[in-house]
Amino acid sequence: MLVAQSNTGRLHRVDPTSGVATQVRLGGKTLIGADGILLIGRTLYVVQGGTNVLSVVRLNATGTTGRLMEQRTDPRFDLPTSVARFGNRLYLPNARVGIPSPETAPYDVVALPL
Repeated sequence: MLVAQSNTGRLHRVDPTSGVATQVRLGGKTLIGADGILLIGRTLYVVQGGTNVLSVVRLNATGTTGRLMEQRTDPRFDLPTSVARFGNRLYLPNARVGIPSPETAPYDVVALPL
């Protein structure tokens, strides 16, 4: 299991049986503000909503190290919080935190190609 610690930007592997967490080495890179994460094969997509960035990390076969491959942004991002895959696209819902009237504000989901 992989979890992100948003305030430090660290990524951890957690053994679900023992609960022991081990930091995934990212070559000195961090994922500050990490929120939603999605693992597809050995590619990890990390939503960093506070910065409107989707980071793409390639993990080694054991998931103990990773390399930041890409950081994607989109003008339609408005504090995305999660990521899901459907077909050949990723979908990121916008949280729109801090808007004056959330009960009447429109919300949307941004679709990106894989």
